[in-house]
Amino acid sequence: MHRLPTGLTVRNVLLMFVCIALLRPEPAPAGQHPRLLIKADDIPRLRHACGVSRAPANTRGLGRFGERSAEFNTLRSYFSQRLGNVILPGELPAAAFLHLVDPDDPGEAERLSAINLALIQPVALSGDVLETILALDWCHEALEPAARREFLIQMRDIAKPLTPADSPLDHRVFRDNLAALALALVMDENDEPSQSWALLREHILEAAREYFKNTFPTYVRWRGLIPTGPAAAAFEENDTALAIELAGLLSGTNPWGDYRESVGRWMEHYVLVSSTHPAMQHQFLRDDGTTAPLTPAAKYEAFLPLTAHLIAARTHDPAAAYIADRVEAGLRDSSKEPAALWRWVPVVFNTREVPRVDTGRLPPARNLDGAIVLRGGDGPTATAVWIDAGQPFLRRGQHFDAGHFLIRAGGYLAVAGGDDIEFEVTHTKRGLQRLGNGRHTFDFSQYFTASIAHNCMLFWDPARVTRWYGRLYRPTGGQVPLEGTCTDFVTPLDAQLRQTAKLLAYGYEHNASYVALDLTSAYDRRAIEHYTREFIFLRGHVLVVIDRVKTANSRVVPTWILNVPARPMVAGADLAPGARTAGNDNDAGVWRHDDDQMRWQDRDGSLRLWSLFPKSRRTAIVGGPARKLLIPEGVHKGRTYIGSGPDGFEHLILPSTRPRSANAWYRLGIPTLLGPQFGIRPHWGRIEIEPKTRGDRYLFVNTLVIDKTAPPAEPDINLKQNDGDIEILISLGDYRGRISIPDSETTGGALHIERPNTLRWVFPSNVTADQPLPVR
Repeated sequence: MHRLPTGLTVRNVLLMFVCIALLRPEPAPAGQHPRLLIKADDIPRLRHACGVSRAPANTRGLGRFGERSAEFNTLRSYFSQRLGNVILPGELPAAAFLHLVDPDDPGEAERLSAINLALIQPVALSGDVLETILALDWCHEALEPAARREFLIQMRDIAKPLTPADSPLDHRVFRDNLAALALALVMDENDEPSQSWALLREHILEAAREYFKNTFPTYVRWRGLIPTGPAAAAFEENDTALAIELAGLLSGTNPWGDYRESVGRWMEHYVLVSSTHPAMQHQFLRDDGTTAPLTPAAKYEAFLPLTAHLIAARTHDPAAAYIADRVEAGLRDSSKEPAALWRWVPVVFNTREVPRVDTGRLPPARNLDGAIVLRGGDGPTATAVWIDAGQPFLRRGQHFDAGHFLIRAGGYLAVAGGDDIEFEVTHTKRGLQRLGNGRHTFDFSQYFTASIAHNCMLFWDPARVTRWYGRLYRPTGGQVPLEGTCTDFVTPLDAQLRQTAKLLAYGYEHNASYVALDLTSAYDRRAIEHYTREFIFLRGHVLVVIDRVKTANSRVVPTWILNVPARPMVAGADLAPGARTAGNDNDAGVWRHDDDQMRWQDRDGSLRLWSLFPKSRRTAIVGGPARKLLIPEGVHKGRTYIGSGPDGFEHLILPSTRPRSANAWYRLGIPTLLGPQFGIRPHWGRIEIEPKTRGDRYLFVNTLVIDKTAPPAEPDINLKQNDGDIEILISLGDYRGRISIPDSETTGGALHIERPNTLRWVFPSNVTADQPLPVR
């Protein structure tokens, strides 16, 4: 945000610069502008689209004359009504766009004065220096040489080159260095002939050449197709797309062809997790942060509204074009004033000829190289399953959740525990976080990031002690708690211990999907020797989860964890007081139900659990009371959350049968940074399944059936153990199926469908490549 010095107004700034210009000689002839995002030969098309002047008939991408006049006039109207002493995010690029399209517009002088002012203001007061640099490029010849020089002098003192440790994983540092590169590309020796700038500029450009040759491709490959967290998605995607643009300007080539199958597909995850249910208008809630929008335009600032259009225009990706349409609809929302400033984006990045993904024909499974998304059904109760398939641990804030899965179908059916309140429970915000009846502060993030807050396996060894960021890590038995954001893009991920899983097999056929993961690397090798997890998804609402484990010794106790949104029912009845083994009353505690089928529901969906193997097992239902608390003060006053308390059971940091398994809880006072998705995820507690017999080899088979709150038919799920294999028998309405799996450490098997049609599918033994998404 830029502020004018006291006593200075926008209208009298122009006169000041005229006087300065009269006292200074004319600068050397400038290099060609614009360069960033727009080239000189794009301008006739833009003026044609905005209805300012007709372009020659042979102009590339020419559409109907004036077809974007509404966008152009919206921007003109905005500046005729709003240009004060504070320059808001998005105003500089919008003003610069109007200059390119119609430099003779009556409001031109005032808008240029605002850009000149932004150039002479202290860079530290700028909301996004990259916006200022873009305006400098787009309006270069029209701006005052003194203002351009003042900005360059300031930037010369702080500009730093990209280093091998940089990546979009650290947005603030990367964005600053990206801005320095953009300035070096915009201001060449023709624009600024000083020797000091020439030396710094060459240093920045040479470092960037090395960076885009080595570090950047590695970052893109390691990250995969999904963000490191929903809250980090927008900045990761935007920084990466802008970096590719600058790499092309640096090299004089088009690098987007090299990133078509990687960054070009980065909008797919928004499409695949979208739902028509009104309560599910966000991404799956996972990892850190409390913001999970369904577009990369999480805010109308920092070029975030640019991402989908830029990727779609450069790669012609159908998912990116579909999300660009969603972003554009938001830009037209008159209730969001800042959105209007970015109406130029779809004008500059014309995606008219790009095909759109056909969301009515999405495949039942999609490999996002770090996650698998399974889908079934349609309408508000359609099923979507998110499986964390081993994205590396790259950024501080990611959770220890390889193999974790989430289910949505008309409601939140399989969830993760807790909310991200790391920066909201400080003493200055009158927050509080404790463990059980302890009087000392307990870092709730220890629970929130831990495997026990996710739908994972735990391998508890009483002899193991773990530390995390220098402190004793209390929720032991889960995946290894890793630390820090990755800054080493040379050493292999395995050597850095950041690789959490390997996708062994994947494919889909006959309305069935199969996924096999090797999760050994996510855990302490002193606890386990080998661990695989398999998923079999049938007919859009049956999910079979198979876990095969070889522990390091018989001392290690495996626990299968499933976090639930609501209090389960057992065999159609509420949890019996007589089955409760802990808790002050029947609202919260631990209940033992070893052999019964369970069911719970949320909103318009429900989920049933059949625990089929091991046959001799202990099943504990742990949770409650899950009472909603109110935020008492501040900008978020009245919002609700489940913070629990010392007598609660929602957030036990260890399995309920372990000693010292206390409850993590917190209270909010005056929080300031909560996102729109904070507190909306229901979480009552969890289900824990353990074998009664100790050994070093274990097999778990659990089947989940997703249905509506009033299912049309009762499912029938059974398991039969044969000599050398296991059969899972599924009867669901008119469907009869049989899954055969090895009774060993070997993954794989086959699906036999008996009704309504007879067929057999052998599960794939490798990763099958996905076909391109269908287009309309």
